[in-house]
Amino acid sequence: FHSSYCDLVISGLVGVQAPEEMDAREGVLVVVNPLLDPQGPIRWFLLRNLVFRGHSIDVMYDMDGSRYGLGKGLYVWVGGRVVAMSPHLKRLDIPSPPSSL
Repeated sequence: FHSSYCDLVISGLVGVQAPEEMDAREGVLVVVNPLLDPQGPIRWFLLRNLVFRGHSIDVMYDMDGSRYGLGKGLYVWVGGRVVAMSPHLKRLDIPSPPSSL
């Protein structure tokens, strides 16, 4: 029960999903596509330290910017760096970070 619930929250509510094969070949690390109604009761969420394909990912949504004080909208961090943001809920394709050789 427990892991199934977490999976529903992570992949559904927050919307963290593996990219389709074609997107993965084009350098997409992860897709973030929250299944929230912008007019619904959920006004904010924060998922921190999700390890996905060897990267630490954080996803934050703050409808009006008042909850976390970091700004309004949807933000994605990979390895502690903001890599994508949108002032509105929408699908974000997160590119793979450059490899450090």
